[in-house]
Amino acid sequence: PPNTKDMCGSLKNSTGDMCICCRIFGTAGDNISVASKAKFRDAYPKKKIEETIVRAGIAMDRSTGSVSRKALYSIEAVPAGTSFDFELVTENLAADELKLLKAALSSLADTGLGGSVSRGMGKIDLGLESATVRTAKYYLGKEEEHQFTGKEFEDWWTKI
Repeated sequence: PPNTKDMCGSLKNSTGDMCICCRIFGTAGDNISVASKAKFRDAYPKKKIEETIVRAGIAMDRSTGSVSRKALYSIEAVPAGTSFDFELVTENLAADELKLLKAALSSLADTGLGGSVSRGMGKIDLGLESATVRTAKYYLGKEEEHQFTGKEFEDWWTKI
């Protein structure tokens, strides 16, 4: 587990003093514990995956530069181009928090997800297609949710 002594939850005395990352993704500590405002739900393939790719590898002993004993392993992955649906639920994000979350999502294309990213796996092209906005009034039954799709979504996403 992480050492909470170095987190905003132990270093700060008020949620207003927390760094923007802890305000978005939450923190734990001796003084403050705050849940994440962003919840990433599981991503599922849009279509059934008929066959996975299995890539063999060999572990190296970094100290000797040679192959480690019992070093053969395999990695199973989905084929390149596989599309997934996923849902990100956010709650009560301030404008600056939403901008940083947007930047973080955009940066995923330059990094990757999962293991073996340095070996060319886990590269993604994040294509966001829609957003549903629900305010407190929605949950009180006083207004409808607003769904952004197509051009309306692109315009909304660009303005963030």
